[in-house]
Amino acid sequence: MESLAFLLSAPRMAFGLKALLPVWIWIEASKLPCLCLDPPAVSIVPWVVWGAGLLFIARWISVLEARGRTDRLAPRDLLRGTCRGFAALVYSCAATLVTPALFVAIALAGALLSRVPWVGSWLAVAWMASAGVVLCLLGAAWLTAGVPALLLQAPASVIEAPHSFEVTSRTLSYVRRRPLCVTKGFIMVALSSALGTIPFVLFLSLGMVFFQGMVDLKEGWSLDLLDSARGTLGIWGRPDVWDLRPTFGSAVEGCPSGPAVWLILAARLAPAFLVAAVFSGLTRLYLLLRLRIDGVPIDRMHDEPEPAVD
Repeated sequence: MESLAFLLSAPRMAFGLKALLPVWIWIEASKLPCLCLDPPAVSIVPWVVWGAGLLFIARWISVLEARGRTDRLAPRDLLRGTCRGFAALVYSCAATLVTPALFVAIALAGALLSRVPWVGSWLAVAWMASAGVVLCLLGAAWLTAGVPALLLQAPASVIEAPHSFEVTSRTLSYVRRRPLCVTKGFIMVALSSALGTIPFVLFLSLGMVFFQGMVDLKEGWSLDLLDSARGTLGIWGRPDVWDLRPTFGSAVEGCPSGPAVWLILAARLAPAFLVAAVFSGLTRLYLLLRLRIDGVPIDRMHDEPEPAVD
């Protein structure tokens, strides 16, 4: 029960400005139209920047959750801790994704043997039926464990030694040894994040209704809270509020203007809260897995000295 309560209370950290503001800035930066880029850069560069920002935010929240619970971290310390192991996180994520692709590429490379005149197609068929099948199965098995491990690599790069091999091997080991525990943890993280976002959305909605009413009074309209509430519901129904993907140049058409812009900016605090709550929950899930599998206390970090043994 203590572990469950520890995991379900993760969204509390997302209410803090240190967690909410950087995620909101990342969401807003991804919405900037890419008007200065030409194809094919317009379809590649924004996704690279978006992915790098997501990894940076993941490490920022992990540092805040893992170390901020016991120490009062200044923004400078948060930034230093986030940048310190960022390269290790990028390398570990790349290795996790590239390895199954490498297995499949080696398996498919056997088909090139049919291009050799004195070999023929029979050797290529024999390769694909034997070693090719084994390599494809290895790639599928790696990917099955690698996708859940990716979600744990950001907290692992903060809590453990910031080395890409250490991060990759440990997260894959946790997923392989306790798959049911990891699955249940992911479900609880998603559930707690969604439930924590509901009161935050209600709080934002009240503020947005009040703001819309003040704008109506300033423009000489009568105060109609019901109409303001309908407008707020319309804001929450906009797809660009919840869509975290980067926005391209063609998406500038139909952009709102006036007070609606400020309402949309405020509404995007809700997905920022959800993202922060998810990464906070994943950090706590990793701490619980490390406690259950390796027996390491939750408050022990990689740079802390081991207690002396008499």
